[in-house]
Amino acid sequence: MSALQTLLEKNPDVNINSQVTPDFIEVRSTRLGYDNPILLQGRTALMLAARKPKLIKTLTFLLSRGANKNIRDINNQTALDLAKEAKNQAAIETLQ
Repeated sequence: MSALQTLLEKNPDVNINSQVTPDFIEVRSTRLGYDNPILLQGRTALMLAARKPKLIKTLTFLLSRGANKNIRDINNQTALDLAKEAKNQAAIETLQ
C-alpha cells in the first residue's frame, strides 16, 4: 500500500483511467496480473481493485482518497458493475 500512497503523492488524481496506447495497456495489464490487455481500457484503479478480492484494502484506500465510483469504462460499466461481475462480495458491499 505504501507504493500506492507514494504514487498518489506524485499524481493525486485517483480517477485517472487507462485510455492510453495499446502497448502501454498491455505492459500494465501484464504487471497487474491480467491476461487480456483489453481489460484495462478506460478503467480506473478503483475499477481494477473492484475485480480482485485481495485488493479490498486498496479499494477502500482509493475511496478514502476521493475515487469516483460512478465513472464508467468503455463498456459503460462502473466499479460496482465490475465487482458484481467478479462476484467480489466485499467490494460490492463497499461500493454500494
